Amino acid sequence: MKNINKPLLVILLLMSGICSCKRENALPVYSVNTITSSAKEISEKDLNAHIDHIQLETTEKSLIADFMDLVMTKEYFFILTSTPKVLQFTREGKFVRQISMIGNGPGEHRQLFSIFVNENSGRIFIAEIFGRIMEFDFDGAFIGAHKKGDGLSRFIFGKNNNLLESVQVLMGNEPVKLYVMKMDGDTLKRFENHLKYEFTISSVSSSYGDYKSMFTLDGKIIYHQISTDTVFTYNPNSLDLEPRYCFSNPGGPDAEDFKHFREKMPELYLIYDVAEDNNFIYVSVISPPWKRDLYMIDKKSEKYYQLNFPLSDDPEKQFMPRWQYNNCLIDFVNKQDDINPELVIMKIAGISR
Repeated sequence: MKNINKPLLVILLLMSGICSCKRENALPVYSVNTITSSAKEISEKDLNAHIDHIQLETTEKSLIADFMDLVMTKEYFFILTSTPKVLQFTREGKFVRQISMIGNGPGEHRQLFSIFVNENSGRIFIAEIFGRIMEFDFDGAFIGAHKKGDGLSRFIFGKNNNLLESVQVLMGNEPVKLYVMKMDGDTLKRFENHLKYEFTISSVSSSYGDYKSMFTLDGKIIYHQISTDTVFTYNPNSLDLEPRYCFSNPGGPDAEDFKHFREKMPELYLIYDVAEDNNFIYVSVISPPWKRDLYMIDKKSEKYYQLNFPLSDDPEKQFMPRWQYNNCLIDFVNKQDDINPELVIMKIAGISR
């Protein structure tokens, strides 16, 4: 997987400032200009962190060409590859099984886009592109299939087994960014899409890549729509998105002039992705001339850091929290062509110096 794929990111476009920060609500507001200009650069040696390097077992059945999605549980990793197939590994990296096969029969799939789990019930769900959600248990047994709406989506389970569906903005005219629904498909709540734009050839995108719209921290679901400035906490009782913190980004893209996004790309700042643990907010920022860096915001002191943690000899391959399992941040690195990628799991307690 490449760190930055420009056509892939064209949906970002849009649109900083559309979900505007409101200081009257006393939200924490972080300036992207201040973060990128004043952050202290730190390395792995400056972290008080536990870092695991987990080599995924390479067998004829478990070969991974590229990552499309990953879910970590207490016992397993479930990985969606680009082939496409879903592979199950233990937390130590030992290959367990392939879940589902390509085909048209019961428990078989065609094109896949995302995976998600209900850890309490021991179920894994595989979402097809513009199709079904297939349900399996952790032993790989097919349970059944569920219908879902059109669109390329990512999912996460909330309270009472309600399902949150984050819809990818592809055409620019998607009316909804997030659904809250029952597993049987009944919709409980819709949230308006804030990334609407005039569709052009330059806005075609094929994947979210390593962008995650939702993750869980201490039982709370945190949501961020790509490139927008506000991060939300999902309230499972009211089914509302409650503002959590936001970013001020005057150097972001202009939604009204989206047709010229390609020409403006080298000059833009984009709030690409966020992650969070109990101590830090992690914000992935793309800055001129289209360079991606990971910044850490100390929640208590509000000090800013830029983490320089290369995962290989290639300095462009920096650690990014592409996935998250509570306080664990997850990335991967390909070290050799003939072995599976190595997972890097980092749990940061603080800054050591």
